[in-house]
Amino acid sequence: ESVYTFPSGTLEKEDTEESCARRELLEETGYQTDNLVFWYSKSAGNSVDFKYHIFIAKDCSRISEQQLDPGERISIKEMSLDEILEQIESIRFKNSTLYPILIKAKYSEDYRRELQTLLGIN
Repeated sequence: ESVYTFPSGTLEKEDTEESCARRELLEETGYQTDNLVFWYSKSAGNSVDFKYHIFIAKDCSRISEQQLDPGERISIKEMSLDEILEQIESIRFKNSTLYPILIKAKYSEDYRRELQTLLGIN
């Protein structure tokens, strides 16, 4: 069964957080952007050595086919913020890092407006 999530990956030795985000976006989707915005970082549970670094890729354009790692099966589905918020409580949505933020946006108009502004959505 398929699930919904966002491009993600692990830092390689030569990566910065931003270069990793750009590389994973390109590899998993074939898209690139000149407008990558850092959003926030979050520690993964009690682990000191593991952090999530969240970026927002704006004004993306498709420049190639996906370059998936062995075993990866990724289909791209573009979704609006409204569609994402409709699916957020579905068992098909898999992203524990963004789940609390998206749930808050689903049920709080003020927070939803903040998120829309951050994303550049009118």
